[in-house]
Amino acid sequence: MMGVIMHLKSGKKLKADCLLYANGRTGNTDSLALENIGLQTDSRGQLKVNSMYQTALPHIYAVGDVIGYPSLASAAYDQGRIAAQALIKGEASAHLIEDIPTGIYTIPEISSVGKTEQQLTAMKVPYEVGRAQFKHLARAQIVGMSVGTLKIPVPQGNQRDPGYSLLWRARGRDYSHRPGDYGAERWR
Repeated sequence: MMGVIMHLKSGKKLKADCLLYANGRTGNTDSLALENIGLQTDSRGQLKVNSMYQTALPHIYAVGDVIGYPSLASAAYDQGRIAAQALIKGEASAHLIEDIPTGIYTIPEISSVGKTEQQLTAMKVPYEVGRAQFKHLARAQIVGMSVGTLKIPVPQGNQRDPGYSLLWRARGRDYSHRPGDYGAERWR
């Protein structure tokens, strides 16, 4: 049987049937020679932009994967609209939403929106974590799917919104929306 053995820095070895190596996205800027016009990219070939998607050269705009996170087509469309409005009107009245739902099409699928535990910790925001197992929900029992977790890091005090992380074998459905998107009330 073929397989993969990963050798960790700790000396530990992990054996698996296969390995998925995802190294992130990079901007396709190498062949553009941006340094010739005074623009610098980071190690991933990405450009820094302001809120109107202007680069260090204000007459040059950049959107999409070439500016990094969130690297989603839906976000790039909105970035393009905002950049076009800024270009035509000199300012943009619209702004990209802060918390963009994301999905990873693995088995099980993973969706998230809002701040993660790591982000809240880095921001020094106190929070509690609420968890729910899908095996306790009627839908999971009806469709025979007992594997899945909903995790919600809830900031304490008057913080805006919690983040939501969902791990569930969703069969292609989009479960990356906030519970409030379906009319659910805040529990606080």
